[in-house]
Amino acid sequence: MRFKLPYLRHLTMLLVCLIWHAYGVQAQENEPLVTDAPEISLLTCSPGTEIYEIYGHSALRVKHSAKGYDYVFNYGVFSFNQPNFALNFVLGKCDYMCEFFPYEYFEEEYRLRGSSITEQRLNLTPDEANRLFANLVNNCRPENRVYRYNFILCNCTTRVLDMIEGAIDGEIEHAPAAREETYREILHHYTKGYDWYEAGNDLLLGCSMDTIVTQRATLFAPERMMLYADSAFVVSPNGKRRALVSQSRVILPKGEQKYEAPFPLSPYMTMTVFVGLLLVVACIEWRTGRMLWGTDVVLMTIQGVAGLLVAFVFFFSQHPGVNSNWQIWVLNPLPLLCLPWVVCCAVKRKKCYYHVANFVVLTLFMIFSVVCQQDLCDIIVPLTFGLLTRPVSYAIQGYWPIRFKQK
Repeated sequence: MRFKLPYLRHLTMLLVCLIWHAYGVQAQENEPLVTDAPEISLLTCSPGTEIYEIYGHSALRVKHSAKGYDYVFNYGVFSFNQPNFALNFVLGKCDYMCEFFPYEYFEEEYRLRGSSITEQRLNLTPDEANRLFANLVNNCRPENRVYRYNFILCNCTTRVLDMIEGAIDGEIEHAPAAREETYREILHHYTKGYDWYEAGNDLLLGCSMDTIVTQRATLFAPERMMLYADSAFVVSPNGKRRALVSQSRVILPKGEQKYEAPFPLSPYMTMTVFVGLLLVVACIEWRTGRMLWGTDVVLMTIQGVAGLLVAFVFFFSQHPGVNSNWQIWVLNPLPLLCLPWVVCCAVKRKKCYYHVANFVVLTLFMIFSVVCQQDLCDIIVPLTFGLLTRPVSYAIQGYWPIRFKQK
């Protein structure tokens, strides 16, 4: 029996498909899938030197050479011109946007910043790639593009991860973490070398930042997600596994970056000098028998203003971790409120109960800091010690409204 050419062609194609299917079953798990859908890649940008750049950035690249488009979908778009931008950012009520634009614009921005760009091509099926592309386009519509930003729970990286997870058929399985970590440890990885930024973070963040978090929760950091994406697998409903990333490459090398510290001394060195000056003041008061109450004006003003910020964030901000901050014992607005009373008593040479209360609170905090579960800011203990010199000096000069019985 002879086959006509059309039947022979069909039989040949069927045979090729069977061979291809058999090969595909035994193929390496990290081999990219053959698809006519767009190529979608995870882009990870290394940190910059500005405070809003030090954690890096994540975005998604959608490229289709045959159709001639190459876009970047960016969830990190914001404007300083928004009404009350700084206040809303502190309160955790700042809105970011999702926008897409040609890849070349994106690369040029990070070239000028001196950041590198690493591209990880996602190993998606055609259906998954098309679904992810459609979801990204839908997110960029005017009614959907704005979202409430949170620097840990909902940022440019977590939004990208959410979009990937929402498009795949199955679940993403990550390799086990090398060790357990806290949010603060991850943040310190990025603020290393930026001592004043780190001190500011640690003064505002509380003990909930020092609890061990799940591996999924640690992927809010761009470079952390890039690291784990390389070792992640997609587990299909039928149990089959394939690598999430099929190819990884650096498409923009890191350039030159310059960072100038806002102050020549580190926060800890600055606080050491500050405590030394307070000890000198206490010695002068002890030798002369006079209280230099102008020191209290400066000290209580600085403490109260810093305390206003800590208390404001503690009570009103929606950022995670700020409402469990035990450092509010030391940094709070009460010294600012009590300042007129303290000055009035000092001018009239009257004894003041504020110094007694201040001594008790600061001493209790020093004791509590030893067993506290919070990773306190490096400057808070020396600051507390320096503040303690004031009530002690007043006690030595007899300005406490408490008499100690002598045997």
